[in-house]
Amino acid sequence: MRKSLSKESYKHRKAKDVLCNWLSSDFTVHTEVAFDGFRPDITTYKDNQIRAFYEVEHKNEISGKTIGMMQCWCYVNNLEILLHVVDAEYILCQCDKPDKIESLKCELVKL
Repeated sequence: MRKSLSKESYKHRKAKDVLCNWLSSDFTVHTEVAFDGFRPDITTYKDNQIRAFYEVEHKNEISGKTIGMMQCWCYVNNLEILLHVVDAEYILCQCDKPDKIESLKCELVKL
């Protein structure tokens, strides 16, 4: 039996799995990587550098507090990273990987 880090619905988990599959053709993909106070659903890497965070929204929207922690982490680590927020329903309604993944994008900049 698979142990989850937190209780997540089947819909959220399956949408996350599908999104990982889509992203894995272009990036190294890790799920639930712990950073200082936050844990994105998906973190993508290229050339051993973080390229983006992905959050799958199903029942709850990403909080301003979480976005603030991500922004602070980017500032402290002198990184500019994109945060993509993708709707679980959008992911699971696709028949194939879309040419472009529809998401709300937020730039996490080093300021």
